Amino acid sequence: MTTPPLRVWFEAEGRLLRLRLSRPKANIVDAEMIAALDKALTDHLGNASLSAVLLDAEGPHFSFGATVEKLYLDGLMKTYDAVEGLDAFLEKRPAKWEHR
Repeated sequence: MTTPPLRVWFEAEGRLLRLRLSRPKANIVDAEMIAALDKALTDHLGNASLSAVLLDAEGPHFSFGATVEKLYLDGLMKTYDAVEGLDAFLEKRPAKWEHR
């Protein structure tokens, strides 16, 4: 039985989504890890009570392979809601979430 590449759970009464890379020897960010991260974010970012996402890793290495910055810029920040959230913050107005 193989270990899932990512552990996912909530803390702070559901306001904090915790994502932990769970391959402690290297935490290689490969296609399986990227798919697990994408699924976790897709499944939970529409949750209106979610305030933050914390990404960390088991073991001495955070990641090898793709960088978290690349995943963030190429994936998450290309979503409408990510851009809307930043725009709303900068303009000091409530965000208009469209869950896309």
